[in-house]
Amino acid sequence: YSYHDVHIRFWLGDLPIVSMAVTLSTLAITSFMLIYKSMVNSQRGRQNAQRASSKSSGGGGGSLIEAESKIRFSLRTLRLILIMITILSVVSATLGFLVVKSGLEMSSSLTSNCGMEGNSLSITKVEHSLQAFYKVCQQDTANKGKEVDECPGFAEEFPAPAPYPSYLKIMEYENKCSGFCTHGTTIFNLEQPKVEGVCGKILGVYLWSISYAVGVPSIFAGMALAIMSLLLLSYEGL
Repeated sequence: YSYHDVHIRFWLGDLPIVSMAVTLSTLAITSFMLIYKSMVNSQRGRQNAQRASSKSSGGGGGSLIEAESKIRFSLRTLRLILIMITILSVVSATLGFLVVKSGLEMSSSLTSNCGMEGNSLSITKVEHSLQAFYKVCQQDTANKGKEVDECPGFAEEFPAPAPYPSYLKIMEYENKCSGFCTHGTTIFNLEQPKVEGVCGKILGVYLWSISYAVGVPSIFAGMALAIMSLLLLSYEGL
């Protein structure tokens, strides 16, 4: 979802995607370890049962000991896996923190300081240019009812790929908003029945929710898995 969401990619880059990828990788390796541990415990249970049976009957239990050795990792391998889980867990928690931090900063810049700096300032400047261009366009009665990108001379005034005009168009259509930092008239989605609000503020709230949805689970999962793997590293019964 984050990979295809234009707003997340535009404002937060690949950070949420990397954070989720690291967290899921850590969970996958941990799940493998839990399955492995379950298999070993099951094998040990059968081995103990056979040993008890062998003692009562006077037989041997060598076959199960041999079977157990086939599915068991060496102690060194187990420790290396646990160290890898610990490192990935710390990275996951760190990336989760960075996602939350970046999301809050972007959200604040869009809701409280919109148009002051960075991308929001660049978008605001382009929006003002679009509004001025559209005003001139609408003075010709032949252009009445046209969207701004349908006006004559648009391609020359805003040459392709024109990322900011394209982004403003996406927001007007997808988020049902008008004006990036302040209320304005719609210039792309002219048939929009109802404007939900200012684009920047809607976007700020959205980025805030996404950063928490991605970052907080990564932080807690990373911390929990790091603690678990460290405890297992100190456990002598591996």
